[in-house]
Amino acid sequence: MPEFKTWFSTSPFRSDILDDRVALVTGGGSGIGFEVARQLGLHGAALVLMGRREGFLRDASEALTREGIRVVFVAGDVRKPDDCGRCVRTAVECYGFLNVVVNSAAGMFPASMGETLSSNGFKTVLDIDVMGTYNMNIAALPELKKTGQSVIINITVPRHFLEGRNWWVGHMQSAKAAITTMSHAQAKEWAEYGIRVCNVGPGNIADTPAQLKTGSSQGISSQSKKVTKDGIPAFAGSPLGRMGRSFEIGMAAVFLCVSEYVTAETLVVDGGWWLGGEPASPPRERVGSLTRANEARSRGFRPSDAQRQSKL
Repeated sequence: MPEFKTWFSTSPFRSDILDDRVALVTGGGSGIGFEVARQLGLHGAALVLMGRREGFLRDASEALTREGIRVVFVAGDVRKPDDCGRCVRTAVECYGFLNVVVNSAAGMFPASMGETLSSNGFKTVLDIDVMGTYNMNIAALPELKKTGQSVIINITVPRHFLEGRNWWVGHMQSAKAAITTMSHAQAKEWAEYGIRVCNVGPGNIADTPAQLKTGSSQGISSQSKKVTKDGIPAFAGSPLGRMGRSFEIGMAAVFLCVSEYVTAETLVVDGGWWLGGEPASPPRERVGSLTRANEARSRGFRPSDAQRQSKL
């Protein structure tokens, strides 16, 4: 057999595939936002990074520049429409146009609703996530319309968050549900301008600040007690048995940039986490024997048998 490629670290795309794109990435100074920006840049896009921490943005920009990526940064808060407008103007002043927006800025911290999560804390997350996404998209809309071939990518969540199945993140689940619905409306309303609106839903991604917010370091590769043969932290919660890498989220963003017939879609990159990773019941090796043993009994089970059981 051939030596198979490890696609979690190998790009299938040409390095110049995005050389006609200018991408504005909020939350681009660290974590998933930084890697998404990096992958867009490594595939040819010019970048504008936005975030609240100027030091992080400067460090990120210097790192990207060393890789030959064109990048500028704007320190600002997505909760402020004026800051979003200033970031859009910077993109146009530096590069002449804007045709990709990635909304990665977000707020999250584990909290129990009505107990450790105050009304102000809930509002803060919604302001950053929902209003921040709306503010940036509205600020960018006039420039996106000019190109006639633009895409907005929101970093959201896998579907089980939207169904409220995760503990202690009710604020984030509420915010991402709003963003997902908003993206559908914007995709429909703005399609005539050549603007597509999509989402990427990362699962448990190793080596990101979000992993440390949970209070555990098991998602940090260098500190994880159990890793795959490739050194990625194991994760029993997903059928694939491991955490994801920021690189894989970056690849999803590149894919959506060049997929001209995909809009109003959420691309979930979570190793099947939304399905659950609990052990099979019954175990695989017992399935066949159990089926054969119980087939005759199940065929002979009459409605009268169920009625007798209900009277016990």
